[in-house]
Amino acid sequence: LQSLVPSLTNATMELYEQVIQKLPPTPSKFHYIFNLRDLSRVYEGLCQTTVDCFKTPESLVRVWRNECLRVFHDRLVSETDKKVVHGMIEGLVKKTWPAMEAPVLADPILFADFRNTLVEGKPCLYEDLGDFTAGKALLDEILASYNETNMAMNMVFFEDAIDHLLRVYHILRMDRGH
Repeated sequence: LQSLVPSLTNATMELYEQVIQKLPPTPSKFHYIFNLRDLSRVYEGLCQTTVDCFKTPESLVRVWRNECLRVFHDRLVSETDKKVVHGMIEGLVKKTWPAMEAPVLADPILFADFRNTLVEGKPCLYEDLGDFTAGKALLDEILASYNETNMAMNMVFFEDAIDHLLRVYHILRMDRGH
């Protein structure tokens, strides 16, 4: 996995430069100001990984994709701009890691560190939750446990809700996320 570090760094820098060039701030998109803090947030997310959960090069590049989406894509307001960033990331994956294209670009891309929340003494490791079915099962289990000791919250975790919940969770768990 250490051999991926230079290519991850180069791809991150290239994405950053492309985003700055193609998505400048405008009066209606004044918050499109990207700086070195955004690069550090990508790496902060990558530093949440452990060899227990990310054992293959594909899994590490996949988490890189997730972090880039969370840092750059989630700030965008128009679908056109979001498609531009998706295209940039897809292009970088195809160019930099062509053999890993299929697993890295597979959707959905759901990462969190709350699988072991209900198991006392076990660390919560940042991991790929897989698909919406697995994510929904995990969230349903956590909700059921919560409902046993608190006033019941009846929630339905559909795909968009899971996707948004994980985005908000990602923001809140990062130091100075918002």
